Amino acid sequence: MPKIYKQKPRHAWMQDPAFKDWLTLDPSDDLKCFCKYCKSSINAKLCDLQAHAKTTKHKSSASSFSQTNKITIVSSVSMKTSQKEAALCLYIATHSAVSPIDHLGLLCGNNFQDGGAMKLHRSKCTSVIKNILAPSFITLLKPDIGDAKYSLLLDESTDISVCKTLGVVINYFSLTRSTFLSIVPLEEGDAKTIANSLCQELSNFKLNLENLIGIGTDNASVKVPLKIFRVCDTRWLSIEVAVTRILKQWIELELHFNNAATNEKCFKAQTLHKLLNDDVHHLYLLFLQPELTQMQHITKIK
Repeated sequence: MPKIYKQKPRHAWMQDPAFKDWLTLDPSDDLKCFCKYCKSSINAKLCDLQAHAKTTKHKSSASSFSQTNKITIVSSVSMKTSQKEAALCLYIATHSAVSPIDHLGLLCGNNFQDGGAMKLHRSKCTSVIKNILAPSFITLLKPDIGDAKYSLLLDESTDISVCKTLGVVINYFSLTRSTFLSIVPLEEGDAKTIANSLCQELSNFKLNLENLIGIGTDNASVKVPLKIFRVCDTRWLSIEVAVTRILKQWIELELHFNNAATNEKCFKAQTLHKLLNDDVHHLYLLFLQPELTQMQHITKIK
């Protein structure tokens, strides 16, 4: 009795342009192929595959399959329209909640020239803010902070989905401005969780914790378990630290209060700028600092 040759499917058939769209391996039989259109098994022979492709059943199934999986290609939005949508998203992120964009998008589209191409609603607006605007601002923020000293303003909150979050605002000397840093998700509202989450967020932004010179919160006992310098209860003992810190940041403070006095018309800022702009005050603190340092050293020895 002659030996019957059993041929196995070849992977090259799966790459053949005539078969690749519908041919695959049969999961129930290693010696057969499977047609995805007809949902049927085929002998692993090239002649059988070619014959199956010409059958009426296969052609009909292929036609139905192509119609079911037809993809409609939508024309791309112009760059000008994308810029308009991004500007609206930036306005929403700065001034209001996301929900008004449903009406604002329709208003702009119906009443402004070339606005008809804009299709902007809550889902798209949220996606643009999270995936386009936020990463862009983060990229600009990191080098702007650099190795400068900074302080933080913290506020814990709970959103409508009952998820705890920690809002973080960073203040630092910049040629631009101090700005919102991030919203940090919290698993719990206790001090340890807040401290760990905050430290991790600062690490994500590559901010040195040693450059943190102050934190402002509305519940310091819970939100600030960090090892940050604290002013001594005896006021005169903290003068040396304050003088040293002012001297290290003299130029930055002078520029800061100059900007505040010019832009905000603040009387206190004008007064402080005059003091910092006076060389006599600078020399006085330079003279006073080593004496205060020596006094601090003697006090600690005692």
